[in-house]
Amino acid sequence: MLINNAIRGIVFFLAGFFLFFIPPGDLYAEGKVLRYALSKITPRTIDPHMSTHGYEFLMYSTMFNGLVRFKPGTTDIDLIEPDLAESWRVSADGTQWTFNLRKGVKWHKGYGDFTAEDVKFSIERVRDPKTASPWKESFVDIKEVIVSDPDTVKIILKKPSPTFILNLVGVRSGCIVPKKAVTELKDSYGLNPVGTGPFEFKRYVSKERVEVVPNKEYFREKERPKIDGIHFIFVSEESSMVLGLMKKDFDLGAGIDRKDFVLQMQKAGLRVQTIGPGAAVLLFMDPNHKPFDDIRVRKAIMHGINNEELTEALYGPGGKVWNTAVPVGYFGYSEDVPQYKYDIGKAKKYLADAGYPKGIEVTTQASIHPVYLPPMIIIQEQLKKIGVNLNLKQVEHATYHSNIRKGINPLVLYSCVRPPDADIFLTEFFHSTNIPGTNFSSYKKADALIEKARSEMNSKKRKADYIEIQRMIMEDAVAKPLYIRLYSPVRQPYIKYNYEIVNTLTYHEDHLEFVTIEK
Repeated sequence: MLINNAIRGIVFFLAGFFLFFIPPGDLYAEGKVLRYALSKITPRTIDPHMSTHGYEFLMYSTMFNGLVRFKPGTTDIDLIEPDLAESWRVSADGTQWTFNLRKGVKWHKGYGDFTAEDVKFSIERVRDPKTASPWKESFVDIKEVIVSDPDTVKIILKKPSPTFILNLVGVRSGCIVPKKAVTELKDSYGLNPVGTGPFEFKRYVSKERVEVVPNKEYFREKERPKIDGIHFIFVSEESSMVLGLMKKDFDLGAGIDRKDFVLQMQKAGLRVQTIGPGAAVLLFMDPNHKPFDDIRVRKAIMHGINNEELTEALYGPGGKVWNTAVPVGYFGYSEDVPQYKYDIGKAKKYLADAGYPKGIEVTTQASIHPVYLPPMIIIQEQLKKIGVNLNLKQVEHATYHSNIRKGINPLVLYSCVRPPDADIFLTEFFHSTNIPGTNFSSYKKADALIEKARSEMNSKKRKADYIEIQRMIMEDAVAKPLYIRLYSPVRQPYIKYNYEIVNTLTYHEDHLEFVTIEK
């Protein structure tokens, strides 16, 4: 009953009493402009090297390319194919990667031809501490980037890296940006992005929408957009998202994937497709904050959270229970590591053994984002049963993202999508180079093994290293894996994807250039 009441309270909080006012006019332009509603208020940036939010990625992924890409509709590492590169080769020792680039690729807005100098600039921009890119660790193993000629670039690594190619996919750090535009636009580049992708940035209407139009010079001629543009519309109230989709004011909707919303949309005749491998959601505990310096307290939390109940309550068939330190579907994932099943008795005993027979009180921040707040409220209810009184200080999502990277919260809930290899996930969340940053549990013990696995070219040995790293993390009880959120974008029946989507790295369809509006 408590969980049901909590969920109803969450939905009530999110929906509110009043509908969000949506401006009239060209926002709902008829014809072949795709109206894509996002359950957000406003983007912080559309600069791929600086963005951390999934919905920002949804927008900038239409405008940028990497040197390589996943085959559309998959996240199969074996199917990575050329993008801005025509081909590449790797030296026998695995430390030199040479890319032959496409000729004649044009930057948006008349910024000229794409060249090897742009590749060098992009990589060094991410690596430069002054840039403060949250993705700088993607290129930590690079020793040097050499421009051999305008169409050839060579990347020299400090040591072999079997997963290096994943960092060059057109996702965040792998997006190539134009040296000239970034240099000229400076700080304004974040909301005036220039890329090479199938869509070109048109304008940002503050707190309302981002508009993109087809890139008529897109180098993949067969993949040039079939529509006249996209309006990414920011919808701050869930009730407005529901009403807009019901009335066909929106063609697509994303950002809400709870079970009740999905069932409501399906009942109304809209199409909902759940897509994997999904977003991994976990709860970090920082031992720098008492009483989480005591492993017994951390183990009490691990046993005090009911993953199955949490997953079913929030996502139903659109969620997967997750119990290890590498997400399901990633290379290196294994269930052969310590796991913490829900057990109130064990949790209470751990607290008592730690000197807290009457329980503890914990204060931490919680984002008001609909992906973040509902699980925290349910976890709050669950932990009451073991004697943990969790005080949640609700803050705006942008504030939350900023604060959790400063180490000021003892508990951090985080939802993320990363390329499907354990190295990227483990490096970002459990290597000490990301303290402060995304290593929210300030974990240091796995550094040597993470680095060893990163340069291990034998896949069996590398997987064995990953399993050992997961075992260490779980034994030390510094993070509680919770569940995997499958993506659940909602679309009108007249919206056709025109390609098969098996898996995606994004929170949405990963190639909107294929979409058609058939009504």
